[in-house]
Amino acid sequence: MAQARRSLTLTQAERKGLLCVLRSQTEAGVALRATIVLLSAQGLSVASISRALGMTPRTVHGCRHRWRAHHVLR
Repeated sequence: MAQARRSLTLTQAERKGLLCVLRSQTEAGVALRATIVLLSAQGLSVASISRALGMTPRTVHGCRHRWRAHHVLR
């Protein structure tokens, strides 16, 4: 059974901040996690994101969980 999509909701300030992270010279891991959050906010499924970025669904779930709980990209 497929899981229902639960996209993330971002404020305009959060979206702007994440886009700034992508544009800045930051470490690759932080930029990747920002990409996961942004794609999730656009409504992409965990499976779609994991396929597009070449990572496991577990990694995507973990990133989304940390964002929901703490709004961090660690």
